[in-house]
Amino acid sequence: MPALTPARDLDVLDHISRDRGEGRYARSGWRVAIEYGGRTYEKAFADGSDPYRALADAVAWRDQTVNEINTSHARRRSALDERRPALGVRVTTSRSKGHEYPVVVATLPELGGHKRSRFVRSIDAHGLDDALRQACAWRHAGMRERYGDEYPFETADDLLAAVQDAEAESTEAD
Repeated sequence: MPALTPARDLDVLDHISRDRGEGRYARSGWRVAIEYGGRTYEKAFADGSDPYRALADAVAWRDQTVNEINTSHARRRSALDERRPALGVRVTTSRSKGHEYPVVVATLPELGGHKRSRFVRSIDAHGLDDALRQACAWRHAGMRERYGDEYPFETADDLLAAVQDAEAESTEAD
């Protein structure tokens, strides 16, 4: 996902619209709405006694928000490019009602409006290969949705191969 246009390159009213108050208690003002990464950053600025001051406040908030989004985006991009990404899929055990059983767990990190998510498959029910394949497909789809082309694994099979290599390395170390 590309970065937003830098705040210094925005026109005064980019992402800003005029709200006309309606009804008895409504107030006129300015509304800022920035859509990025499936999330909307939104704030209203009431005119009060000075509509020009409200517009200046809206522009300042918009510029600060765009800069924060772009800084966060650059940090995520460099983290994915410069170090080996966390695979996010592992073989472990789960405990339920006093019983322990092997599972494959995949996670998606918390990001923006998204909450952290987990995907769990029982190895006993699905077999190791199928459980790993399903978890990698789920993780790959979620990471591609969040990071786009910046996610280093082009296919779920590429991620699966990396997870299998990591599992083999950890088994050898034990």
